[in-house]
Amino acid sequence: MRQLSVFLSITAVALAQQAAPDARFRVDTELIQVNVIAQNADGKPVADLKREEFRIFDRGVAQEIRLFEAESEATVPRPTGAKASQVFTNQPPLSTGSRSGYAVILLDTLHTNFGDPRKPEEGSGAAIHKTLELLRSISPSDKIAIYALQRKLEVICEFTSDRILLEQRLRAWKIPIDMPVKTSEAMAEAFAPAKEMREAARIDALGRISASDGELLQVADHLAGIPGRKNLIWIADVFPVSGPALQKLREAGVAIYPVDAFGVCPQLVADSPGEFAPCPPRPVDAMNAIAAFTGGLAYYYRNDLDVAMREALDDGRVSYTLGYYRFAKDSAAGPPQVTVQVSRRGVVLRSQTIRQPGPLPVSRDPKVDAIRTMNQPVDATAIPIALRITPAGDSLDMYALLDLSSLDLVLDHGVWSGKLKLLTRFTDAEGRAVGEASDQTLTLSLRPATYEKAAQLGFPYDLKLKTPAKASELKLLFMNPATGKTGTVTVSLSDVKGHS
Repeated sequence: MRQLSVFLSITAVALAQQAAPDARFRVDTELIQVNVIAQNADGKPVADLKREEFRIFDRGVAQEIRLFEAESEATVPRPTGAKASQVFTNQPPLSTGSRSGYAVILLDTLHTNFGDPRKPEEGSGAAIHKTLELLRSISPSDKIAIYALQRKLEVICEFTSDRILLEQRLRAWKIPIDMPVKTSEAMAEAFAPAKEMREAARIDALGRISASDGELLQVADHLAGIPGRKNLIWIADVFPVSGPALQKLREAGVAIYPVDAFGVCPQLVADSPGEFAPCPPRPVDAMNAIAAFTGGLAYYYRNDLDVAMREALDDGRVSYTLGYYRFAKDSAAGPPQVTVQVSRRGVVLRSQTIRQPGPLPVSRDPKVDAIRTMNQPVDATAIPIALRITPAGDSLDMYALLDLSSLDLVLDHGVWSGKLKLLTRFTDAEGRAVGEASDQTLTLSLRPATYEKAAQLGFPYDLKLKTPAKASELKLLFMNPATGKTGTVTVSLSDVKGHS
């Protein structure tokens, strides 16, 4: 099933399906999408390929292409969806050009010492300086977000095309004091004077790897509901990531572009002409593997990091989205293994399989998982949500619209049924919970006519909450407990007009 985008207007809130005419919903199938970048021998994009020139295979078996979209900067601009003053959503603003206009710059402070960005000539601090240079060159069609991997994922700036805002937020960002002294066990072996220090560095590295893996899963959850390709530019010295996290990022449509912050090696030692610092081995193989698995490119052995990041932003601006139906009986063979071929000579393809967020491993305690998601600094987007809020005295009247296709309802004896968990929580300015959190389970049973209407306009849900004293933020979570699919919306009460 195609992922949906939330379109908002001043007078109405609607969730509109963006399926191609032949992309019909079928109970026993899954629509597998593949984003393909086509280039010629010189690395230039090929923008005029036709559907009939492509062939798509799943585990070596040819598939019928049921979805075909060519995307480029020449694509007719989509509506930006002006946000109503009392409407909030977990979906980012729509790109005004190609669907491939979304990119995340990920600064990995868990594994990289960025140094003092005010002294760009010193070590990896150049990466921050080069990122600032990049931001000055972004186009209006770029939607850029900047996150930081640290002990807890930090949002430096959410998706925006505002170059000034992005630069201001990055300049104001304070690099955490808790920085890695050594970025790899190889460096620890070279520099640590004692066995105890090497062991401490090893344990610290393992803790950082675990933390970053969890945060990458959060990023995947956050980006899953955004349609199309998303480019993640990961700036670090090393790039540890588990297989499950990498798989989840790929299935969320995230192409990873690892950028080695170390730059050109070897490096001259300051104040020592002709003397070079030890050069640790660069993780070139790991970077290439990550990029190849997700459909991105790796950048290393270069100091022009701003140019590298610009290339990563531009990569995929001309691309093709193909789709085919995979029947439920085929799932017994395992996850899809997709390959794409093109008949035109001289065209080189890079492809990325995108799947709608699917079932998660069954949790022993879904409520604990829901609370953990509520505590994440970024919203989960696998269930797209639009929320209209109207103040009513000391309460808030809320009208939510959910993307029906993301709820994974099951057709049983002519009725579409399923369950949703709804959690709400207010917090104060310090992030502490205030008032009583609510926890409800909603049982859904929709007749076909109701289902068809909700498929076009969104599934509505009304609720009213009393606003606790000192509350400054509200967060809502909708979760399908059967699949683990989740959507959250975070609302700053200062943005709710009429709220006192």
